[in-house]
Amino acid sequence: MTRAAVIDIGTNSVKLTICDLDGQVTIVQEGSKITRLGKDVDSEGTLSPEAMQRTADAIGTFITTARSSGAVSIVLAGTSALRDAKNGHELVGDVKAKYGLDIEIITGTREASLAFRAIVGDPSIAADPSASIAVFDIGGGSTELVWGLAGELKDNVSLNIGAVRLTERHFHGDPPTTQEFNEASVDGAAEVKQFFSGKPKIDLVCGVGGTASTFAAIIHGTKDVHGKVVNTRALETCVERLRLMPLAQRKEVAFLEPERADIIVAGGAILLGLLHQLAAPSYRVSLRGMRYGLVLEQKAAAHKN
Repeated sequence: MTRAAVIDIGTNSVKLTICDLDGQVTIVQEGSKITRLGKDVDSEGTLSPEAMQRTADAIGTFITTARSSGAVSIVLAGTSALRDAKNGHELVGDVKAKYGLDIEIITGTREASLAFRAIVGDPSIAADPSASIAVFDIGGGSTELVWGLAGELKDNVSLNIGAVRLTERHFHGDPPTTQEFNEASVDGAAEVKQFFSGKPKIDLVCGVGGTASTFAAIIHGTKDVHGKVVNTRALETCVERLRLMPLAQRKEVAFLEPERADIIVAGGAILLGLLHQLAAPSYRVSLRGMRYGLVLEQKAAAHKN
């Protein structure tokens, strides 16, 4: 048995996936901890000592869990916050010194391609092999967009718009004002439009990451949202309902993590802007994002050896 683990160190959260790679990929255990590593990175350009400590603690816990489970390979991948912060090397060095593991700070392009690999490798999501597919991953600090055709990645981009970043840029009221929400909605809209301009009609829009899955959980009333479809009109209603709530009330909404309540409206602004740009009536949710692409990479490497 080959057991491997991936730890995804994002702007908003740290996530763990442990899998067995013999034959089909079998998920053994998963975990997630919101640490808000990217707090104020957009304005300050650096990671705060407190955010790095929270994140290092979560990474350490997940490394211990992975090793205890018998994982023979553990991959650590950092995304937007570590890409952007001037002092990201401090967290990388601390983890290396304590646990003997390197953090790969992956590019936005690689992050996007890994998410696409996970989607096309899951027949429950991308069932039509000839489809034109758009995949989005709205993170805390960045949003990755991918376009693929017939199971092949054709184009991708990473944009510096994310739920944490836009909350810090635009939202100052509690609840956010209509003007603040509208400003967040147009932040990055031109780049989204440019990316999809001239591409064939999209057959399937698929979303990975916390924003896509959280809205699906709230709308469907369950955390079991892998493969579920979210109607754009239902999403519009949900986003507006949350926008009108003060933060304290948002924290009480079922299936919305209290630690995500302050950034969920900005995530909704990005998501609605994307769906409107594509004139998409809905999107399909996948819980298998970038870290599953890394799992598939490990499986391919194990088979070569």
